[in-house]
Amino acid sequence: MGVNRNFVGLVFVALVMRRLLDSFGEVLRAMWTHKLRSFLTMFGIAWGVGSLLLLVGLGEGFRAGTAKGMASFGEDFMQIYNGRVPALGGSQLSSRQYYLNYQDYLDIRNSGFVRNATPVIYRGDLRLVSEYGSSNGYGHSLRSNRCA
Repeated sequence: MGVNRNFVGLVFVALVMRRLLDSFGEVLRAMWTHKLRSFLTMFGIAWGVGSLLLLVGLGEGFRAGTAKGMASFGEDFMQIYNGRVPALGGSQLSSRQYYLNYQDYLDIRNSGFVRNATPVIYRGDLRLVSEYGSSNGYGHSLRSNRCA
């Protein structure tokens, strides 16, 4: 009863290969029978892969461009904001609000270490009102509110 192990292994491999070839042939016959459905499926897969590659490429390009722009942006740029005095132990000044004024801007601009300075008004307690409208979105004229 000496069964040759090589023979059993070869028969098993032959059966697996036969099943694989039969399955592959059935797939090809189904694709040939349903040509339009097969084409549309393959086109959809190709479109999805191409779209994914395009979006990843665009994202990487934007990321690299932004990183390059930001690398040179902060070399000689500084912003100064108003706020509160930093808290110090035993100091009563830490709760006091301070604001930058126009003289602060002039002092900074006239400093020998500053090449250029631009003031920006950024305070919540100021209201911008002009003769033609206001910053709250209403476009009515102040002249219309006057009594004749």
